[in-house]
Formats: sequence, C-alpha cells, structure tokens
Amino acid sequence: MKTAIKFGVYFFVTGTLITLVQYLISIDLLFRPVISTAISIGLAIIFMVLLLRQENTERAGQLSFGEGLLSTLVMYAVGSFLSILFAFVFYNYIDPSLVEKSAEYAQEIARKTAERVADMGGLSEVDKVEMLEEMEKQNANANPFTISGLLMSWAINLIFPGLILSLIISAIMKTKKSESGEGVAA
Repeated sequence: MKTAIKFGVYFFVTGTLITLVQYLISIDLLFRPVISTAISIGLAIIFMVLLLRQENTERAGQLSFGEGLLSTLVMYAVGSFLSILFAFVFYNYIDPSLVEKSAEYAQEIARKTAERVADMGGLSEVDKVEMLEEMEKQNANANPFTISGLLMSWAINLIFPGLILSLIISAIMKTKKSESGEGVAA
C-alpha cells in the first residue's frame, strides 16, 4: 500500500508540474479538454504501469489481478485527490482570474453545443436566442472550482478514467497464476 501511495504522490507532482508549465506557456492550454484529458490519462497509465512493475518486483513476480487493481486504484485516488486540492488553491487563491477564464470557455462550448442542438431541432432564431440567454444566466456566476464541485468531479473521475484504467492495466500486468493454472506474464 505504501508503494501505491508513493506513486500517487508522484502522479500528483508530475501532473502539477505539467499544469504549471502549461500555465506559464499559455493559460489557454489549461482549458483545452483534449490536451488535458490526454495528459491526465497518459500520466495515469504511465504511473500505473510503473507502480505494478515495482509491486511485481516486490512480490517476486506474483502479482494477482486483485492486488494490482487495489494498488492502481489507491494510486489514482491519492494522486487525483491531491490534484483537486491543488486546483482549489490554484484557481481560487493563486490566480482567481482563471475561474472567470474557465467560465468563458465553458460558455463558449455551451453556446456552440446549444446552437448545434437548436439547428438540428429546427428551433426558430427567437427560440435559439432565448435558450442561449437562459444558459448564460445559469452559468454566469458558476465556479466549478469550489470544494464541492471539485469533490464531485473527483468522484466521477475515480470511475472514469480511474477504475477503467485500473481494470485494464491490472488485467494486462497480472503475473500470479490463477486457480486453474493459467497465468499471464508481463
């Protein structure tokens, strides 16, 4: 379990450093969902694989699927929890202007999505404008970087991508033979 916590901290530190580099290069990089998702999933995969290799070594090549799953889930939970604490401090205290910038990006995405939905649904221009105005009112003062908002996001991320990646990587990297005598070596 110590190894999983240690790798969770490594996962957090690496992700935080990448976030800070993105921030220093261009604030806009923080609000690109494809980039953020690719980095998060890529880092999770790298650290899960490194963790299971370490655990496999410590267990003399006898790492079961369940042991790997527990370790990778703990690693992901620790690293992602520390990340939401960092995000809370970063967005609310270090650079609060990022909350407004985030809201602008979210409104732009919502506007584009609403326009596509309205066009597909055949709404009139008046209905489309009303729908967009209502959406802007609802999102005008929303701060997704509150503790409750971040905890909700963390809970969802524990399932996807956390649990999904843990299941896949643990299945691939298990080395302990099952009861039927079959085993997979990594």
